[in-house]
Amino acid sequence: MGNVTDHFFTESWRVLRIMAEFVEGVDTLAHLPPAVSIFGSARTKPGAEWYDAAERLAGLIANRGVGVITGGGPGIMEAANKGAFEADGTSIGLNIQLPHEQKPNPYQTHELTFDYFFVRKVMFVRHSMGFVNFPGGFGTMDEFFESLTLIQTKKIDPFPVALVGKSFWGDMLTWMQRSMRDEHQTISPEDLDLFLVTDDLEEAAEHVCAGIEARVDRARTAPTTAEGTRHGVDPRKPYMPTPDGPAI
Repeated sequence: MGNVTDHFFTESWRVLRIMAEFVEGVDTLAHLPPAVSIFGSARTKPGAEWYDAAERLAGLIANRGVGVITGGGPGIMEAANKGAFEADGTSIGLNIQLPHEQKPNPYQTHELTFDYFFVRKVMFVRHSMGFVNFPGGFGTMDEFFESLTLIQTKKIDPFPVALVGKSFWGDMLTWMQRSMRDEHQTISPEDLDLFLVTDDLEEAAEHVCAGIEARVDRARTAPTTAEGTRHGVDPRKPYMPTPDGPAI
């Protein structure tokens, strides 16, 4: 009986620790400017093609007055934080405690550390105005497909998603078209319009920054979900405001 009681109190305290991470994350990020999240492999080394590209892209985004959010670790995360940091921009790191690969990089103007992956993932979605995915592993794929799921189901206010690196993402896109869309019809044809695949860093920066003004305007009226995000907006409408007002 004692073991059951101990387990009950342990789980109760776990809920409070989870709540504390949510409170700290929301409180910290709420005071920061709109931002774009950049994802990619923690294993990418400085000087590699995608490391340099992520650093340049983050600089382009920061020069537009938009913050950059990463997972705070090495590889693509470090490159993106570095690019924003050296452009005198807001460089946010949402770090996670892991046994391997995760060591905070030194290019963060604002740093948070999480114990729970799901809390960290909510923070990425809740504060981001766009996602950029560089070549990466399971974590990068997880963030990409989760963002598409939430946008597709209208559980969040839609934001632009870009995949940088046609040589890396091309085979996956072909499979999505052939297997998911055409053969098995597990997605709608228009679902493939929810993201951009490009090698052009200027195009990627423009794509993910374009939705900010419209999203801020929509946030005043869109209903709030239980996740603390917003939903109900057609994800396939243009991101840019129209002459008659913001796109909805």
